[in-house]
Amino acid sequence: MATNTDVLVLTPQQWDYLVRALIAPPQAAPSEMEIQESGLIDQGVFSGDSPAPEILPTVEGIVSSQMRIELRNVDLQDDVPIRNVTFWVGPTSTTIVRPLPDGIHVYGCQAEELPQILLHHLPLQPKPYVDDAPQVMPMTILEGASNGEVEGIERGVKELQFVTDPHSAFGEFMEHNLWRLSLAHIELLGSQGWELAAQLYLFSVPTCLYSCEQSPTSEDEVLLKKVANSEVWAGISSCLFESLRPRLAHS
Repeated sequence: MATNTDVLVLTPQQWDYLVRALIAPPQAAPSEMEIQESGLIDQGVFSGDSPAPEILPTVEGIVSSQMRIELRNVDLQDDVPIRNVTFWVGPTSTTIVRPLPDGIHVYGCQAEELPQILLHHLPLQPKPYVDDAPQVMPMTILEGASNGEVEGIERGVKELQFVTDPHSAFGEFMEHNLWRLSLAHIELLGSQGWELAAQLYLFSVPTCLYSCEQSPTSEDEVLLKKVANSEVWAGISSCLFESLRPRLAHS
């Protein structure tokens, strides 16, 4: 079955109502009046106080989700320097949520399509793996990215340039913002709710990919460790397999 090309574009309030209607306890679900006033019925997203049947394939991943992957990509050359995307991964389908300037975009895909779509959002392009980066970078960059503060990220980049050889390829990449930072949080649904299963911070330049790991000697620094694409994907794939296990057990 092809990727669901019907994209819902919602306001933050509409998105909140939709999620609550799908998975919240009855007492926390939005009222029909709230839904009506939000415009969701006029848009065809709801029928009365329930999501319309036509949108159920798009949001099936939210209802059946066993895993959530939250990605934040930082690219200062992008018109939108911080982009977020969340994957609600169920056994047979995934719902993908992307906040964009015109609203929150919601669309769905089938399980077999998820790896290709996920790869599109990760910095795992082929690289020659030439490592000439400094061993550490300032925590300021990660803190700015985690808080969604572009100014904080830019301050961290300037700090990193102070410890980088300006004549190196890495120095050139920093000078011209030819880098990308990706923050990934993977949560699994357990008996007590959503639990953090893994987190991964990746710093990518055209010649190399690095994992960002807390320095054991300084809270203000992050270690840059060269990492292979295959190693990163193997870790993510193991989590994907866990989310598909219920489906495989019944196939």
